[in-house]
Amino acid sequence: MALDPSERARLQRIQRQLVREDPECGRRLRDYSARLADNAGPAGPEPVPWAGVLLVWAAVLAAAVILVAATAAGV
Repeated sequence: MALDPSERARLQRIQRQLVREDPECGRRLRDYSARLADNAGPAGPEPVPWAGVLLVWAAVLAAAVILVAATAAGV
């Protein structure tokens, strides 16, 4: 989420005031900012659930075999 310059300036003023009033708050803000910076990149791709993919293909193949068998029995 991008902040416009006036919002960013207001947020920085609030942060400076909090740090003056409570130095521990400044440490927490720095730690939080560092964690955000570490996790700022895009998320990695989700792993493919290969067991689920195989199960779906097995169901499709079974349905195809049943359809072929039912069609052949009807002839």
